[in-house]
Amino acid sequence: ESFIAMNDRLLASYPGLTIQIDETNDYRMWPFESALRGPSWFANGNPTVDQALHNLWLLAPYVPGSVIGQSTLTGQKLPADTKMAAALTSHMTFFGDLTRYSDSEVAAARRWIDLYTSERARFTGLTYPLLDDPIGGESWTALQPWDPATQTGALLAFRQSSAEPTRSIALRGVRGDGSYLVREALSGAVIGTFSADQLRAGISVTLEADAASVYLIDPA
Repeated sequence: ESFIAMNDRLLASYPGLTIQIDETNDYRMWPFESALRGPSWFANGNPTVDQALHNLWLLAPYVPGSVIGQSTLTGQKLPADTKMAAALTSHMTFFGDLTRYSDSEVAAARRWIDLYTSERARFTGLTYPLLDDPIGGESWTALQPWDPATQTGALLAFRQSSAEPTRSIALRGVRGDGSYLVREALSGAVIGTFSADQLRAGISVTLEADAASVYLIDPA
């Protein structure tokens, strides 16, 4: 009880502070209280992209990815853009010496952090798991952050080592018969205007191996 009180005092004094709970230790001591107070440190070490995506994909839509803390920009040798895209719906966390990253990796991280900051509400709510479980990194996988009330969200598509350069990805939770504007997240370039039926049937996405694309989706 004293430890919980100390955490509450810190949160009250520093409302911008994140106290990230360690699942393997803190949940044994104060499981219900900790779950209400902030993100959990979900994966030890430096998870690979497929492992980090698997954690998010497996728990969606029941657990918001924004409470799942995982080390970002680490793991196997993949493009920095792919690693950062994989972290968008999680509690994006950096550990260790950032100077060990290359200038291009730091620049990529900056782009995605700016996107996350400007579109935080879009990425931190309900998320649907789409396509295949990403564990193993051999197929295509996708995540769809989505607000059912406003019908806005995003599509995060990942081609892993799949031999298929193109996949059709059907969205979930799209209601009615309206139309939607789809934009590329980083550049803002308009991909097109799609009907609700077209989103439910599937958006065609083409990627190189180990690459990712993120699209923002809003009512037109």
